[in-house]
Amino acid sequence: MIKKQKSPRSGFTLIELLVVISIILIASSIIFIGGNGGDGVKLSSSQRIVSGIAQGARGQAILKNAKTRLIIYADTGSDRDDDKYLRFFGIIYESEPGSNEWIAATQGTSLPEGIYFDPQQSTENGSSWSIGKKEKS
Repeated sequence: MIKKQKSPRSGFTLIELLVVISIILIASSIIFIGGNGGDGVKLSSSQRIVSGIAQGARGQAILKNAKTRLIIYADTGSDRDDDKYLRFFGIIYESEPGSNEWIAATQGTSLPEGIYFDPQQSTENGSSWSIGKKEKS
């Protein structure tokens, strides 16, 4: 009887696999730690949030055929919620034309941690806004 010789197994050894996995883990941890987008990611996320809210306000105005406003939490009182201050946005619409009664269209949303609406920058760049009083644009 003739016996066939077994061909050497092709594949990777356990040591080779462990080395490759450890290299991948080290590379991914470096990317995770060093590649953190930081404030840039938060800022672009904020831009998407504000853009979505503005589009939502436009949609509400069309849907309800009413005046719609984008509101920003800017309470200056001593009991204000600091987590919401200049970070919390919402949409309201006028219930009846000329009634000056406003109804919340959304529950509102907050900007990411550390990102705030800056009224000074907004005024310097040509937009107007107010806290507790109406300004003409």
